Amino acid sequence: MPDPIQKAISLKVDSHPRLSEFNRLVYPVVSRRAGGISLGINLNPGKTCTYNCVYCQVDRTTEVKGLEVNLKQITEELEYWIKEIKDPGGSFADQVLKDVSIAGDGEPTLCKLLPNLLIELAAIKKRLRLDGCKLVLFTNGTNLARPELQVVLPEFYKNDGQIWFKLDFWDQSSFHRINRSKIAYSKILENLNTVGKKHPVIFQSCFFSWNNEAYIPTLYDPYVDFVKQLQKSGVRIEMIQVYTLARRPAEPSAKPWPDEVMDNIHESLSSKLDLKLSIIYSQSGKPQ
Repeated sequence: MPDPIQKAISLKVDSHPRLSEFNRLVYPVVSRRAGGISLGINLNPGKTCTYNCVYCQVDRTTEVKGLEVNLKQITEELEYWIKEIKDPGGSFADQVLKDVSIAGDGEPTLCKLLPNLLIELAAIKKRLRLDGCKLVLFTNGTNLARPELQVVLPEFYKNDGQIWFKLDFWDQSSFHRINRSKIAYSKILENLNTVGKKHPVIFQSCFFSWNNEAYIPTLYDPYVDFVKQLQKSGVRIEMIQVYTLARRPAEPSAKPWPDEVMDNIHESLSSKLDLKLSIIYSQSGKPQ
């Protein structure tokens, strides 16, 4: 792979560059949530998504043309980056590969080849002996319940697979206000229940100040009640990742909560939910 590719990589929390402009689909980032190096797979270089979140941190001011997603290219690029990261004399020598994540610039479950990719990732993990490296599917749940995906999820989970489900809402009103999706709220809940009652899911919940909103201790009580309802219905919630903004959002009036507010949110959720929580701060580097 040409040198300009490596020079384009900025391994910083506040910058998650994709390699689409270089006709590449796999990219390394320093992930706050993973706690180290994450290899991302961009199944949506065209930036197609079913949500239009007010806090979205994907740069949609630029357009990538002529890049098609295909399994062969993804596999070749993955093996290249894994080799680079594992090279003791390479530029990533002091980094640990924490996960391979299917994320990118849109909703991965929209991609037709996703089921085949999950099987291929499991095979690569075994072949390259990536012990301790998780396989992560980021999703807002739009097409998560599609039948061909359900068939491969058991093998995916068997190989340290995880589903990180975006959950920033607590009712239909908050769903439309925050995520601004044309997908029916009931459809997202149906898909979450279909998968979440069979397999454990990790929730990703972005909390932030919206339109100069001030934090009060009861602000996220409706979210807590909603999570409890999901638990009661049988959804297997493994953990909640509570995070705030680290990069420029779609709407300027969306602002990250400062560290002291995130501490308060952590304390409040911990006292009300019987679940493991992971708190991810903005850019302070504060330990979780």
